[in-house]
Amino acid sequence: SNMLPPKITISDGHCSMSSALDLFENHSSNTPSSNGSGNSSSGASSSGNGGNTGASNGSRQSGQNGNSNFKLNNQNNGKSCVVDENSNGLSDCLEGIDSITLASDSNVYAYNDYVSLLATFYEKDKKATYVNGAPVTFEIVKIEKAKDEQKDISNSNLEVVYDITDPNLNNENIISDYVNFSSYPVRSSIGTSKYGFSTKNKDLNIYLRAKFTPNTTKVQNKKWIESPNLKVEVRSNTFTSFATKYDKKTNTLSNSLSTIESSSKPNVYLIDLGIGTFEQQLSKIQSFSESNENLIVGMSKTSKTKSTIDIKYPINIKLFNKDNIVQDLEIKSKQDVIKLSPLTDSGTYKLKITDSDSLSTTREIYVSASAVEKVDVKLGTNLLLSGGSVSTNILTLYDGHDNPVSGKRYIAQLELSNDNFVFIGPDGETKTVSYEIYEGFQAFRIKSTDKAGGTDLNVKIIDPETNTVVANTTQKIRSIENINVSLSESDISVGGETHKIKVSLRDNNGNILVGMNSRIYFSGDSNYFRPTKPYFDIVNSEAEVEITTKNLAGADIPVEIQIEGIDKIFNSKISIKPLKPVKVEVIVGNSKLEAKEDKYSTVYLELKDKFNNLVFTDSSTKANVSIDQKYSQILKYSGGPVSFRNGVANFNINATKIPGIGYFKVSTIPSLGQNSFNLSSDDNSSTKVDGVGENVGKIETFYFWNKEKVQRQHYNTLYTTLLGANYGDIEQKDYLAGALIFDKNSRALAVTSLLDSGLKKDNILTVNDSGAVREIFSKADLSQNLNTNIGIDGTKLYFNVYNTSLNATIGKVYYNLHDVKLGVCKDNLEDCFD
Repeated sequence: SNMLPPKITISDGHCSMSSALDLFENHSSNTPSSNGSGNSSSGASSSGNGGNTGASNGSRQSGQNGNSNFKLNNQNNGKSCVVDENSNGLSDCLEGIDSITLASDSNVYAYNDYVSLLATFYEKDKKATYVNGAPVTFEIVKIEKAKDEQKDISNSNLEVVYDITDPNLNNENIISDYVNFSSYPVRSSIGTSKYGFSTKNKDLNIYLRAKFTPNTTKVQNKKWIESPNLKVEVRSNTFTSFATKYDKKTNTLSNSLSTIESSSKPNVYLIDLGIGTFEQQLSKIQSFSESNENLIVGMSKTSKTKSTIDIKYPINIKLFNKDNIVQDLEIKSKQDVIKLSPLTDSGTYKLKITDSDSLSTTREIYVSASAVEKVDVKLGTNLLLSGGSVSTNILTLYDGHDNPVSGKRYIAQLELSNDNFVFIGPDGETKTVSYEIYEGFQAFRIKSTDKAGGTDLNVKIIDPETNTVVANTTQKIRSIENINVSLSESDISVGGETHKIKVSLRDNNGNILVGMNSRIYFSGDSNYFRPTKPYFDIVNSEAEVEITTKNLAGADIPVEIQIEGIDKIFNSKISIKPLKPVKVEVIVGNSKLEAKEDKYSTVYLELKDKFNNLVFTDSSTKANVSIDQKYSQILKYSGGPVSFRNGVANFNINATKIPGIGYFKVSTIPSLGQNSFNLSSDDNSSTKVDGVGENVGKIETFYFWNKEKVQRQHYNTLYTTLLGANYGDIEQKDYLAGALIFDKNSRALAVTSLLDSGLKKDNILTVNDSGAVREIFSKADLSQNLNTNIGIDGTKLYFNVYNTSLNATIGKVYYNLHDVKLGVCKDNLEDCFD
C-alpha cells in the first residue's frame, strides 16, 4: 500500500464479533441484532438534532444524560461467555454483570427527529465487552405532554399520558399516538445493544429504561438488571443551519454542497441569521474572509409558529474529522462572527452546534485539495539490472498542504536524460512520455537497456489552462550488470513466532551496493513459514524481511527472492530450528529375525520436539540401551551408550538361538523429563507436560528350516499359504504348504501373514511422462492428510509432500526434465492430465 499517495489509504476493514455460544436458547432466531434500529421508517430530520447518531467513545454515563454523546469504555477483560460451572442456566460471565446503563445521542429532539439509544453492560465500572447475544429490552416508562398544548410544556403545564406502573395508563397502544416505538429484545454485541425510534409532532418528556432478563427457564434465582431512567425531551423549537460559499476572487456568494478548498488561513465562519440573511451581512463577510474560498455557516432557531427566535447562548461548537474532535469551542454570548481554525487537510468534516436548550444541528463540510504545487515520484527501485529489467513507478500530485489533488486536468511530461533506460508507454519504448492526469496520480514503467549506467528522470507538471509549469522534480536512477543477494538470519525456530531475516544486495566483489532503494518479495514453502507482508522495502541496499514460522522445522529450506527492477529470481536457503526434544522415537529396521546369533536388526533413535519435528540441532544427547533379564535369552546387545548426531542415533540388536518376542529399552542421557512445556485450553488454564526420555522396541525371532531350499523356489503371490499353517520341511513330498506355495498348477485360494506382496503398498502420487502430478490418496484418511507445494531448489523444479496431521515432511519429487511443457487447465484440472 505504500505505492499509494501518503494520504490515500486502504482500509483494513472491520469485522463484527458474534457470540461464541448462543447463551439464550429459548430466544427466537428472529430477535433483532443490536446494530438495527427500532423503526426503519423513521428518517432523520434536517432540523433540531439533525438526525445525530452520536459518538461511540468516551466514559461511562449515568441514566440522566448530562452530556448527550454516547460514551463507551472499550475495555475487555478477556472473559468468555461459555462456562456455566454451577449449572444454573446462566453463564458465569453474566453472573458478574452488576449494572447496565442507557444513554442517548442528545437530550432534546425536534419534531419528526430520530432518537438513538445505547445500552451498555458493566462489571465493576468496566465495560463488559465479552457479553454477546444477551437480550436487552428497551422500554418507555412514562410519557408527559403539555396539558395546554398552546403553551410551552413546564412543571405547571404537565400531564402524564402513559405510565408503565399505572394500570390505567400502561396500555402500549397509547405510545403510538406520540412516538414510533416498539418494545422488543435486542441482542447485545461486544457489551452493547442499540435501538432507535422517531418522534412525532408533540412536545413531550419521555422516560426510558433498558433491562436485561435471560429468557430461559433454566436460570435459578432469575437475574434482572435495569438501567436508571433516561429522560429525553421533544420540543417544537428547531435549531437549523445553512451554508453558503464566499469566493474572495469574484466577491460573490453561491449555494454549494458545503465544499471549499484547503487553506492555511481561516476558511470556515459562523454567523447568527437572527441578525440578518447572508446577503444582508455580505459586507461583514467581505471584511473578515481571508481565504480564496470561505464557507459561511448561518445558524437559525424557529418556534412552533415558525417564527425566528433568539438562539440561547452559550453554544457549543464541535468539529469532527472521522471520530476525532479537531475543534471544540464554547461561545458564551452572541458574536458577529465566529471564526474556526483553518482546515488544511482535505476530507469530510462534521460540524455540530448545540445551544443551551440542548438542541443541536449538524452539517458536513467537504474540504478539497487546492491547486497543484508539488509532485512526488515513488520509484519502484532506483537501481535496475541492465538488459531489460522493468520497474513500475508512480507519481502523485499534491497541493501546498500535502493533499493529493484530483478532479482537475493536468499534463505530466517525463524525460530520461541518457540511453540507459526507456519508458514503456502508449507509443512503445521512448525516452520521453506524456500523460493526462485527472485523478491525481499516474503509474508508469521504466525499462533498462543493455547499456549500464545512470540517468536523470525529469518530471514536469503543466496546468493546461495557463500552460505553466506548476511543479517539477528530478530523480536519479542507474543500472548495473550484476547483483547478488546475501541473507543474514538469526536463530529461527518453529512455533508461530515472528523472525527477521536481513537481506543485503551486493556487487560481484561482495560489497554492499550504494544507495539502492526498492522492494523485495520473499517466498518459500508455506508449510514452513509465511511472510508478514506481501513485500518489504529495501533502503540503501538492505531490507529486513519478517516471517512467521509454523510448526514444521527444517534445514536448508529453499526460498525465492525477487526484487523490483531485477529481471531474475534469486535462490537461497534458510533453516528453521526445532524446539528442545521432549520424546525419543524407536524405529526398528527389521522387526522379524531368524533366531541365529549372527542375525541382527539396526535400530534408529530420533529425538522429537513437541511438534513432532526431528531435533536435528541436537548432537550432545546420548542413550543407554538395556534388555531386561526375561528377554536376554532372545535378544542381545553388547554395545555401550550411543550418541546422537543431528538428532539421530543407531545401534544393532542381535538375535540368539532361542526364538521368541523380545523387548529392549532406550533411555536418554540426560533425561528429557526436564524439557517440559505447557498446553493451554480454551478457559485460559494450562497443563504442564514433561518430556519422556524412555521408549521400548520389539523384535520377534523365529526358526526357518531349510531356508536355502526356499531361496531358489518361485511362488505365485496370488496363492499363498494358509494363516497359521506349519511350514515344516518343504522337501516333504505333497506337503500342504509346499503344494500351495510352490506348485504352479495349484488353484487354491489362501492367505498368509509371512509373505508380503509389494502390490499392496499404498502409493500416494504418480508423475506421468509430461510431468503432470496425480494424487491417488484419500484425504478422508488422516494418515494420508497430505498436501504438495511447488518450489525451486537451485535450478530444479520440485514439489514437496507434507503430512499435515503428523506435521512431517514425506519427501520431495524433483522434475529432472529437459522439456517441461506448460499446460492451461481451462475448465477442469483433468484437462492437464494425459
